[in-house]
Amino acid sequence: MKSKNKLIVICLFLSIATTSIAIHEYQSIFPVFPIGSILVCLLLLGYYFSSKNKTRTIILAIGISVVFKLLIHTFPASLVGLDPDLYAVWIRSVVDSGHLYGITDDFYSKAPNFILLNAIFKIISDLGMRNSLLVFPFILGVIPPLTAVIITRDIVKIEKDTAVVLAALLTATLAMGLRYSYIPIAQSLGAAFWYVIIILLLKFRQSDNRFVVLVILLLCAELYTHKLPPLVLVILITLISLFEFAIKSKVENRSYSNLSIIVGFVSGVLLLLQWLYITPFISDLFGRLLAILTFGSTSISNTLPEYRGAVRPVPRAFGTFLLMLSGIGLLLPSGISWVRLFVKRRQDWAVRVTLLAAALLVGFMFFGIYGSIGPSGSSGGQPVRYVFLAEPILVGLVAALTVEWGRKINFKLVLYLALTLLIITQVFSISATPDHPASSRIYLTEGEVTGKVHISEYTTEEVYADQYFLHETPPTHIGENRGTYADISEPLLNRTLEKQRFPYIAYRSDLSVYRTEFGSYRIQYNPESYLDRHYGKIYTNNEVTLYSGV
Repeated sequence: MKSKNKLIVICLFLSIATTSIAIHEYQSIFPVFPIGSILVCLLLLGYYFSSKNKTRTIILAIGISVVFKLLIHTFPASLVGLDPDLYAVWIRSVVDSGHLYGITDDFYSKAPNFILLNAIFKIISDLGMRNSLLVFPFILGVIPPLTAVIITRDIVKIEKDTAVVLAALLTATLAMGLRYSYIPIAQSLGAAFWYVIIILLLKFRQSDNRFVVLVILLLCAELYTHKLPPLVLVILITLISLFEFAIKSKVENRSYSNLSIIVGFVSGVLLLLQWLYITPFISDLFGRLLAILTFGSTSISNTLPEYRGAVRPVPRAFGTFLLMLSGIGLLLPSGISWVRLFVKRRQDWAVRVTLLAAALLVGFMFFGIYGSIGPSGSSGGQPVRYVFLAEPILVGLVAALTVEWGRKINFKLVLYLALTLLIITQVFSISATPDHPASSRIYLTEGEVTGKVHISEYTTEEVYADQYFLHETPPTHIGENRGTYADISEPLLNRTLEKQRFPYIAYRSDLSVYRTEFGSYRIQYNPESYLDRHYGKIYTNNEVTLYSGV
């Protein structure tokens, strides 16, 4: 290894170490992680240009992808988000009992792959309940970059090595990949299956009948994992079949459409069985569609509360933009690349599969955005979940466009600028970090965990707290019913604490943005001064204070 390459690698590892130390020093992931990740990826791109070693650079990029996700997953003192708390309870139940009886959800009790994988990991690793979901930074740190690399390699004809390196680097910082590794849900595993199936579809030209078996086996695994990826997969295979039937492509006297129609038919039957026997999806589908399609008759502003003592941290439209920034950052360049490839190379099998998958997921994404602005203010179609499935595919399209433009202008300059701008759209999105200033922090600090453990163990009466604090479970209490809590968010945000006497109030002094069922709100006054005057302080650790009104 040349001395220049060694210097770059040393700087690379120093940057990763500095980012990790700074996060722990400042006790915040944002903005340390976004800045550090940009620097690390630019250094790695510089290493590739210096060494011209594609394989080593991709391996380093995948390693960095895993490290990034582990860093965010392991930093908080609690699990991130509320869903993992419930999953951890089910995982503990499965580990302790050896049965699925403890899974209380109707769907996941019948489709337990996600819970079983984490239970097996917990048993093998013996890392404790706090780290029972730690397998997903590895899964989502490895599979999406590999998927993006394979897609890019199959659709790019010029500067192939540089394109796949760019794809690997971009995928390491994708916002949804980061989000669903530190908030692992069943779709995290479903997405991993989806990525592998996309790779199989790309390799269809070189495959024999074993392709059919592999895809159907993976689809069966999908059916017992999550509801969304199987639906998208069946529609994609149907589109591929229709397209192939229309153009009547032939290879070795066998029609592509014959195999794809077989897979499409079997997949459709399996999906129908999931809808009928594993989940009540069909009965819910029409109600959801009706709610989405008829939202326009209801005023959105009337459905969202306004509080006297709190405002949204950013305007709602800007908050939506920040939430979707990662998708927007990929959509514009990938859309240009999509049109270019459709016009020039749509007869190529790998290009055709990539274009159909991208178009399908982007269509679902926009339908989800349409539903997400409905009267309930809920996530509707949850467009970020479609972005999650689409990310490696869109990255492949972006890499193809970037190397094409780079050859016509200034190759290295274009790549550095493109990588920087695209990573900025990912890591500065609300979804990328769990403590983004435009949203509420969705984990507990070490002091808050300590405070809740103390309150739960030594307080027998009902304690009022903000919505997130009352629902978040300390890692040592997972699967245990400790303490009784009630929500104080409305009087706290409305500045009406004086209208009711509360027996106990747990107040987080370092928190300014609160989570509610209607979104995040930044408090505009100091509740602590009122509580200090009218309530007795019986416990504090400078991050959590327990007040008594008894």
